[in-house]
Amino acid sequence: MGRNQYGESLNTRLIVGFILIVLGFLAYQVGFSFILRQTELMIKYITMVVPESYPMDTVGLALQFGGGIVAIIGFLLCVSSLSTRVVTRIQEVKTVTEAPPVVSGPKCRFCSGTVGADSAFCTVCGKSQK
Repeated sequence: MGRNQYGESLNTRLIVGFILIVLGFLAYQVGFSFILRQTELMIKYITMVVPESYPMDTVGLALQFGGGIVAIIGFLLCVSSLSTRVVTRIQEVKTVTEAPPVVSGPKCRFCSGTVGADSAFCTVCGKSQK
């Protein structure tokens, strides 16, 4: 299980994002159905939270708007959790595949073979380097 720069689990962010998407969708749907048809049961439960003096159409609209915002935040959390995993994986692959730089000495003028720093002749072609 990976962790981000704040030390929190990436799976936790994904789960919280998914829960926010579901709750936001439910709030949006309740607001939408409340605007279409206001039944006594809906009004009874809504007035437990919101005073009856508020216009009920406004309450339904606020539920739709708030539910949409919550769902978008949940979606962004899910996407950021998944993209962090991809970036972490790409960084892991880069560190594994990068080869260390080749340290070599001087090259032969004739065959490009490696020649010792104090050698007078090439070990590959045998020609003089002076």
